[in-house]
Amino acid sequence: MNSSPKRFEVLDSWRGICACLIVVYHLRCLSPLDGSAFKRNSYLFVDFFFVLSGFVISLNYEARISTWQSVRTFMLLRFGRLWPLHAFMIITFIATGGALWMIAWARASGTTPEFKTYPLHIIVSNLLLFPHLLASSTESLDSINPPAWSICCEFYTYLLFAVACATKTLRTHGLILLVIVAPVFIHFWFREDQMLNFSIIRCVFGFGIGCLCARGLERVRMGARRFSGQETWCECGVLGLVIGYVCIAGVGPLSVFAPYVFAVAVLVFALELGAVSRLLRRGLFLKLGMLSYSIYLTHYYLITWVLPQLEKTVLRHHVSFLREGDGSTTVVLGANPIEGTLAYFMVIVACVAGSWITYHLVEKPGRNLSRKWAGSLI
Repeated sequence: MNSSPKRFEVLDSWRGICACLIVVYHLRCLSPLDGSAFKRNSYLFVDFFFVLSGFVISLNYEARISTWQSVRTFMLLRFGRLWPLHAFMIITFIATGGALWMIAWARASGTTPEFKTYPLHIIVSNLLLFPHLLASSTESLDSINPPAWSICCEFYTYLLFAVACATKTLRTHGLILLVIVAPVFIHFWFREDQMLNFSIIRCVFGFGIGCLCARGLERVRMGARRFSGQETWCECGVLGLVIGYVCIAGVGPLSVFAPYVFAVAVLVFALELGAVSRLLRRGLFLKLGMLSYSIYLTHYYLITWVLPQLEKTVLRHHVSFLREGDGSTTVVLGANPIEGTLAYFMVIVACVAGSWITYHLVEKPGRNLSRKWAGSLI
């Protein structure tokens, strides 16, 4: 398991763009974009991560996981990829909460202010990647860093995949059955507004479709030869499909089909043949792909902890107050729609800058260390 995994640069860029769209989904600004269907439904891009994971992991590891030792090595590599930054963000959330509590206590002249704390069992649960495995809501109070719900599910989906490979039970007909039954199960078992929030089922569903995409890649490549010269039009059509689908899907029955739609995008852009692919292979997009995991795991901290503090101080003249449907008031960035629209861009830039730091100081060293340990097991 020492050989370098096959990389799909265009799909890496897609991952980076999807991470930025998740940032936009969680951010509120005074902008026409804030009320758009595309922004409101951008949570669906998490399904792209699941499909892409299944595709890349299956291509690179399915044939190489044949013993329990290879399962152990594979899981160590996955652990080193996911856990260090995840643990770092948990510590960051807890440390920031403690620091703000101490500041508030000092300003209150000895009185104890109300502040959210995390019980020990919640901290341990988060560190062990347990939250959301059987949750019906991605905003569970048990999660210290809510976006990490997908990381928790992916880790245990990797384990299921590795065991299936080692025991020779990962079969095409089983995957086909999975991707047919899973959405039906989600649709009929849960309320309409929670159809894709039963986390581990949602993850396994998307991952399984990604595995099927990996098995069909060569056939797609052979079929693409018949449409030589039409690659750019095909890629533009897939972009239109993804954008149109996200705009109309919402949280209703159509949201179940997200992994299928993203599977089309994964297969088409894995070929890397059209003008859109050539654009996505440029430096900026590749950097976003490299930083995508850090962007995804750090952005919620920036939006929910850093920005509120800035809104009370340096940004206090650049915010607006929106009245919600339930009568509550929400503070959003931007004193006017132009400022609010620019704020989306500025926050993404800030997320990328912060992610550059966490990538080089936490994510990359943790990944390299796990590779070193995995090498010693072979």
